[in-house]
Amino acid sequence: LVEEQVRNFMTAPSGRRNTHPVLIISYETFRIHSKLLHSSPIGLVLCDEGHRLKNRENQTYLALTGLQCKRRVLLSGTPIQNDLLEYFSLVHFVNEGLLGTAQEFS
Repeated sequence: LVEEQVRNFMTAPSGRRNTHPVLIISYETFRIHSKLLHSSPIGLVLCDEGHRLKNRENQTYLALTGLQCKRRVLLSGTPIQNDLLEYFSLVHFVNEGLLGTAQEFS
């Protein structure tokens, strides 16, 4: 049911791709249906609770980095909880390469 709703959302009534869709979706639902969303270019990805993306190896982070998008924005009240590598992961997600590689940053 959710996959059908996402597919309908991405398609305008004319049958063409929706050019300026706004989709509000949980991390969990996105991860489950990420393959469907990866097939369309997206202008902006806005992630609330951005601290959930502090681990560059978790499934959600990997699924989100696979999106074709022009801009990425993270919102977080707690960007750093344990160490600076978490901060690196967040900045890397938003602007890949800005801080170099993880090894260079360490």
